[in-house]
Amino acid sequence: MGLNRDRVEVIGQLEEVPSKHGLGVTPVVGVISGDIDLTEDPLINPSSKEIEVNFTVPIVDLFDDSHWKLDSFGRFGKFPRYVRAREPIWGMTAYLTKRILAEIEEVEIGLRGKGFKPKSKL
Repeated sequence: MGLNRDRVEVIGQLEEVPSKHGLGVTPVVGVISGDIDLTEDPLINPSSKEIEVNFTVPIVDLFDDSHWKLDSFGRFGKFPRYVRAREPIWGMTAYLTKRILAEIEEVEIGLRGKGFKPKSKL
C-alpha cells in the first residue's frame, strides 16, 4: 500500500495463498502505532495500479460477524465480503482479512494459529 516500512512493526505472516491468477500471495501482518491519516500522511504513497482507495476500519468492527456476508461463486465456493466500510472489502483482501482475524482469535485464546509465525506476542 505504499507505507514506509519504518512505520510498521511486523508481527508475523501466514502461509502463502495462490491468487486466482496463480500468483503466490504471502500475507504479512504488521501493526502501525499511533494515529494515521491515509489521505494526508506523506509517508503513504499507494500505487494506483494496486489500490483504488485507502480507508480504515476499526478492528473491533472487523470482528463483528454481522458486518460480513458470504457471496456464492458456484463451483468456486463461497467467499466473504465486508459490507460496513466506506467501500466493501471483497476478493483476496476479504479472504485474507478473515484468515488473519481467525489467527488473532486463536492466538488470543492461547492456541498457536495454524501457519502463523509470530515474531512477538500479540
